[in-house]
Amino acid sequence: MKKPSTEKRIALGIFITVVVSLMYHMSYDARLNSKFIIHQLYHNRDTFLNAIANGETNIGIVELAKRYSLTPYGFSKPTIWTMDLPLNTFQKNDAMPVNIIENLLLHDFYGRRLGTSLFISSVRTNDKKEKYLQGVKNEYIDFYMSKIKHALDKPPVDQYVHRQALYINSYLTWIVHFGDEPSEHGIKTIMSMCDMMSRQLNGTYIQSAFEPYVLNKLGFYKYLKTREYKDPCCFNAWAAAGYSFDDMFAEFAHNVFGMTIQWTYVLYRMMVENVRTHDISDAANYLLSDPPAGVATSRSKDGSTLVVHDLHNICRRAKKVEFVNTPICQSKCPFFKPKWTTAKSETGCIVLSNQPLYESDPNYAVFGSGERRCPGEYLTYRFMVEVSKHLKPYDITLTGGSEFIGVRNIKLYKFTTNDM
Repeated sequence: MKKPSTEKRIALGIFITVVVSLMYHMSYDARLNSKFIIHQLYHNRDTFLNAIANGETNIGIVELAKRYSLTPYGFSKPTIWTMDLPLNTFQKNDAMPVNIIENLLLHDFYGRRLGTSLFISSVRTNDKKEKYLQGVKNEYIDFYMSKIKHALDKPPVDQYVHRQALYINSYLTWIVHFGDEPSEHGIKTIMSMCDMMSRQLNGTYIQSAFEPYVLNKLGFYKYLKTREYKDPCCFNAWAAAGYSFDDMFAEFAHNVFGMTIQWTYVLYRMMVENVRTHDISDAANYLLSDPPAGVATSRSKDGSTLVVHDLHNICRRAKKVEFVNTPICQSKCPFFKPKWTTAKSETGCIVLSNQPLYESDPNYAVFGSGERRCPGEYLTYRFMVEVSKHLKPYDITLTGGSEFIGVRNIKLYKFTTNDM
């Protein structure tokens, strides 16, 4: 039998190497799925068996962690609950179930994550938060708010209230980050990111590598990397401030968790309860009654444990919020940085100096505390006030059953008319 020539053998070797390399790279999410299953079987088998025995398989990750010993993926010891305020920035490194982070982001050939977010990093050097805040300056927020009426007026896409709320906020998430009108595909991509997180946060052993977003995220990443963005938007502001594209993508991916899902829960509540907030004090008090996230998370100093700060119960101790009419910072605040127009408040919050900040009561922890105060706080208040101007009463009915939005288990309501 005639042997292939040296050139053909070399070509075949190169071809096999390329194929194996591509398979290795493309199978990262499948390998993550396998590691997740092993982790759950090793750490949480008895927890899930007990939950099944007690008929509590659908209570979600937060309630499961309260009632049983639960060790999230990426940690080696069971979750600890605390009423302490989330203050320590050095405990933010991957301070959430790590499988969610891994599924949101991409990785290089060696499995190293591409990019990181302010919200999953302990690094606060090089003006990281100051740079992030450039995307939520007042003039940017004014533009984002100008799109809310159009978003609320869009034709209904789903009969369920929470799904319509998710659709609206996926549209707004696109506007905030990329500046232009999203396609239906763009909106559905953000919705698929939310759905993936909601399912995988509240599942048991299943960590599907066949989630629509997981299958399509490489193409989505490449599309975002090669397109231009319309001012004003976060991506242009962050790029001008010195962000790398991978870090911008990581911030966007986290914001889908930290903004899109939380805004969806807020809008769902406003629709169902027919509530309107007329100013930012109204908005703050409405959030105080039921913080959208319900919890904040940290990583223990030794890295082994997810520490859950019970914001819901911390906020029960808070007084009624009353904002002053003018910003409390300006340039007289300590550590004012004219380059970024940011300042550090008396409690350590890094904020834009021309935006109001309520810090009279430390138990007002809806958006965290100190240097870990959420940079999207004022944006959220403005969102709620603007929504209230255009949101009309809806005819809805409770259908029974429930579904998760992030970590929140919500009752299902349907629209009873089509004149949304």
